[in-house]
Amino acid sequence: MVSHGKPKRARRIALTALGAWLGIATVAFGCSRKQNLVDEPDAGGTVTGTPVCDGGIPEVPDSGIESDELVACADRPVGDCQGSNDFPCEFELWFRDVIDACQDRAACNAAGCVEAATSGDGCVTSINMTEPDSTFASCLVETFGAYRCPCGVTSARRFLGLTNSGCHRPCGTGEEICPSGETCVDGFCEPSGAGGGG
Repeated sequence: MVSHGKPKRARRIALTALGAWLGIATVAFGCSRKQNLVDEPDAGGTVTGTPVCDGGIPEVPDSGIESDELVACADRPVGDCQGSNDFPCEFELWFRDVIDACQDRAACNAAGCVEAATSGDGCVTSINMTEPDSTFASCLVETFGAYRCPCGVTSARRFLGLTNSGCHRPCGTGEEICPSGETCVDGFCEPSGAGGGG
């Protein structure tokens, strides 16, 4: 009787080594994530790569984010920045949602880099913009100034585009084709008086 144990054993060792290598490779390369918080600019300007909003973003002067008229930080409810038990601070996700809502309120005219930073108590204490827009900044103060986050010191940045000249929302159907004060022009909602009829 001839034993074939050695080839089986060698194959088992090779498969075990391959499994261990794949496990290490999965951990090393599979557990990374990158969040792209860049809005593409509208027509106008040429982008040669993604602009980086690293440091040097000036604080919006007199933004009001530290005004005594705002509710004291400790008395504010927690905003939509509370995550799961493993990741209790979801400031970047909330920041993105607030930026989207405020850009909509500012008729998509804000451009450049925007940054918000929290203090150790979880309240936003600075709003920074390279191209300040008063409507956009007021919206940020109104939202960030009403809530706190279960976070320590953190910040988030976003590039809004080189230039923005208003939202390009397609006209709707039904009763409200465009928001109040806007008219459907060539398939897009524009401020009333911006062109042909609806």
